[in-house]
Amino acid sequence: MDDGLKQRLIGAIIIVAAAIIFIPMVFNDADHKTGDILVDIPARPEPPPPQLIKPTQPSLKAEEGVEATVKQEEVTEQDSGNLPISWVLQLASFQEPKNAEALRDRLRKAGYKSYVAYRPDQTDTMARVLIGPELDRKEVERLAVALKEEFKLEGFIVRYLP
Repeated sequence: MDDGLKQRLIGAIIIVAAAIIFIPMVFNDADHKTGDILVDIPARPEPPPPQLIKPTQPSLKAEEGVEATVKQEEVTEQDSGNLPISWVLQLASFQEPKNAEALRDRLRKAGYKSYVAYRPDQTDTMARVLIGPELDRKEVERLAVALKEEFKLEGFIVRYLP
């Protein structure tokens, strides 16, 4: 049999098979029913009732010769937003941010919590190098003395504003 004839017969068979499959789908819309599908979902199970546990009072017994001491937490002052008032040590202000970042990196290598804060409200961007924040102002004063001895930097204490 000739190859051209074989190709024509195979093509004709494919076209007839496609017609037999797809023509009834196109012209038979009556069999398609649309509607709601009912699904039976069980009700949500009830959670178990909470079990109440009575708190027990721990007994604080001091051993002989040793007094029991209770450390009370220090009450820190709070601002109008119910945030604790904290303090930072401002060491320097720079016009060039890379100078501020270099000092910050030196301080971090020495183990101090330092960061750079920018002042976008001014026309020139000022980069301030700060250490902290600390809740205790005396701790910031101690840091100021240590930094004056170690880095020869005199800073001043300002209130931390997040």
